[in-house]
Amino acid sequence: AAERVERMAATAPPAAGAAPTTPDAPPGPGATAIPAGGYRATGTFCRSVDFAPVVALYGKTVKTPTTTHADKTGYSLYTCTGNFAKKGVPVTVDVKAMVFNGAADSSYDLAKKNAPAQPVDEIQLASGAFGYTITGDGYRVYQLWVHDKNLQLGVTVKASPATPPTRDQLRDAAAKVAAATLRKLPHA
Repeated sequence: AAERVERMAATAPPAAGAAPTTPDAPPGPGATAIPAGGYRATGTFCRSVDFAPVVALYGKTVKTPTTTHADKTGYSLYTCTGNFAKKGVPVTVDVKAMVFNGAADSSYDLAKKNAPAQPVDEIQLASGAFGYTITGDGYRVYQLWVHDKNLQLGVTVKASPATPPTRDQLRDAAAKVAAATLRKLPHA
């Protein structure tokens, strides 16, 4: 009986905030590093991305969105890129999912601290979201970052000034794409 108690104690869920050391363990309470209800992404990440809010503003897709994937230290990065055009004016939307082995809070906090444009828009989405606009010669970009459990989701909408998007339109399109994607992403 003592051996059974020790074995049960060894498989107890980690304390809140503790990083489990078995990221490849089978799913189950406390058996993975992914927080309860956390996210996972697959090579078919673009199937989870909903570009409808962008199509409504910027026109139909020019070519089928593509997924790229890279494993990094502590997380996997999935990117879905869509290109859209209304009356020949291009808009590019990149949706990045950084799926961490643990909570995404520190990465999100770092992204917010290092935001290149101030002030940031605070957006009520998931566990927290912020965005900002960057303008350059011939383009305007709205960058949105969202975090929830083990996911940091980025939505970048890059439009040329000939597509007359306002900051609010860019922000709202990015937020709608993020919200729809969060609903469609598989959970761990």
